[in-house]
Amino acid sequence: MEYTKVKNIRGYIDLEQFGLNVLQESLSKFLCCNVTIFINPLSELKKYNIDILANHKRGFYPIDDDNVIVLGRILEEDKMISSIGLRISKTGIKKSARFLTILEGAITHTLTEQYQARFNQCKFKLGDELLLHFIANYLSKGGYDYRHVRHLIDYFSKLRTTSFEGNYFSTGVIMTKAHFDYQIEGKRFGKTYALKNNISLANTVEIDRRFWYLVDGKKTFFISNKSLVLTQLFVVDHEYENVNYIDSHVLARSLKGADLLFKLENEKLFSIINSDNIEISYSENHWKYRDFNFIRSIFEHHFEDKDLIESFLFFVIYCSKNSISSLIWLPINIDNIDEMIKPTTKNKLIKTPISIKDKSFTNHIIRYLSSDGATIIDKKGFLQFFGCIVDLGKIKIHGVKGTGESAAGALAYNGISIKISQDGSIKIFNKADSKPIII
Repeated sequence: MEYTKVKNIRGYIDLEQFGLNVLQESLSKFLCCNVTIFINPLSELKKYNIDILANHKRGFYPIDDDNVIVLGRILEEDKMISSIGLRISKTGIKKSARFLTILEGAITHTLTEQYQARFNQCKFKLGDELLLHFIANYLSKGGYDYRHVRHLIDYFSKLRTTSFEGNYFSTGVIMTKAHFDYQIEGKRFGKTYALKNNISLANTVEIDRRFWYLVDGKKTFFISNKSLVLTQLFVVDHEYENVNYIDSHVLARSLKGADLLFKLENEKLFSIINSDNIEISYSENHWKYRDFNFIRSIFEHHFEDKDLIESFLFFVIYCSKNSISSLIWLPINIDNIDEMIKPTTKNKLIKTPISIKDKSFTNHIIRYLSSDGATIIDKKGFLQFFGCIVDLGKIKIHGVKGTGESAAGALAYNGISIKISQDGSIKIFNKADSKPIII
């Protein structure tokens, strides 16, 4: 069949009215990026030297490090008969090429399915349903049955809002094809204990809250085989007491290959983590993608000490997951900080600067971070001042922004600033007057 502009295919009016905006918003929130839709990619993408007809099976085109094109194709008899283009813009997005290629497949699958139904369900299918289809498809690539992965996602979504004796609780399960590896002492940095009775989740939606309450999703987990049969209790060993926060959070020493970690941290946060340090979480009513390796790379040129990066990211992620609003400034030249803040607000509680690597001060530092004003940490990882008020008279505000975000953007003239909002979003400003990296 010949290629046809999407505007000329049957049902396009419904797609335009009910589907495209939902698709754009859903992807923007999920990837924390900017999404631009091209209705006529055949001509509109020529400015990027992209000929979408050169290869009907191709749907992913990197432009540069921060911009990629995803082509949502509409197929008939395995031939592309129409399409829409999506430019995804975010710092470092090209590094997520494999992830986005699978996303393109999900978009193509959904658009093709909806084309066959004249797009009468696109309002529902191009939002969370598309993301759920993609997430299950992405996670099942390691050799799992797509249906089992999707079932476990739905199961944990229900478990997230389940309480035990009036209180919400954390819990977790490791899904693995190598459950025998976990039985070998020391191989997965923990010890397993066989359950008295194996429990299958494959064909049930019943939630046994008392059972799930017995593991905390932090130090103890159930282990499931690829058929969704729970066979063992896994208890992490003391080695995890000495690893950094992120490695502990993602079970970096235990998860290998296709292993998946499903865990609930609280009633708000459901996370799925793989061995590549990728976290897909559901919080504040939407799905979010985080690549912890990419987050680390943002600070590699600021903190030369890797342990400092890990310690700093602990506080950033902790504030995000616990809905703590905070403004953090990492100046390159700390002698010039008076140029942007009111010098009289450079607060100190004790004379000696506190190292963010000193675990005895962890809770104390969190109190500083959660107080009003900016917390200033130098390049060696010492918390120098807290509660610093940015001089608003020195800030040029462009567009509609909150005071905190405007302040964070201005501070990036000297180093890096981080704005953490109560909704868990993290905005990193590493260039003055530029758009933030949202994670």
